[in-house]
Amino acid sequence: MAKGGAYEREVAKQLSLWWSQDWDEPTDELLWRSSMSGGRATVRSKQGKTTSGHYGDIIATDTRATPVVALATWELKCGYSKFSPWDLVDRNRNKDADPMWGHFVAQAIHAHRDAGTHGWCVVARRNGREPFILMSNLIFNELKKQPGSEKAHFTQITKIQSYINSREKKKRPLCGTVIFYSFYFEEFLKCFSPKAWLKALKALDKVNPRK
Repeated sequence: MAKGGAYEREVAKQLSLWWSQDWDEPTDELLWRSSMSGGRATVRSKQGKTTSGHYGDIIATDTRATPVVALATWELKCGYSKFSPWDLVDRNRNKDADPMWGHFVAQAIHAHRDAGTHGWCVVARRNGREPFILMSNLIFNELKKQPGSEKAHFTQITKIQSYINSREKKKRPLCGTVIFYSFYFEEFLKCFSPKAWLKALKALDKVNPRK
């Protein structure tokens, strides 16, 4: 079982091969784990500074893969067997309980807002389980307009932000309702093509140009 940085490198290679699948020579060297897993950008954001291209856990080391991190900011999680995204739905009776996955989602939202991307993705693999992806509503709604998306089996999750954000509320509060989708990471790689990703990026850039 890959842990921490090893899992981040593994996913970076998978995304690189996915992005270059139609090239004459596909490569696994287009994306890599960011400096301090995005920690450097986070620290600088708290100081009111920006760090171009270094938000989240994945960065483009080849400019040809820049669209991968321009549309979404990526957060990667490995392990955490005692917790599940379902905890966001099957909530504890104690409304002040701190769901770990609520923290992960809030972390992804903060990273994407700091980066100026259109949304976020969290790729996770719990011990002994299949990897899956959580994807923000705006990106998913654009991707599902493209051919192939109808093959993806997904679950929509809607949560009131006050519950998701219990860890973060004293630091950088978020507002409103969060809608996102969950499906197997393997399905993402098979059902959503790089062309679909590019079309989604162009469509959202027209409506809301990035920073």
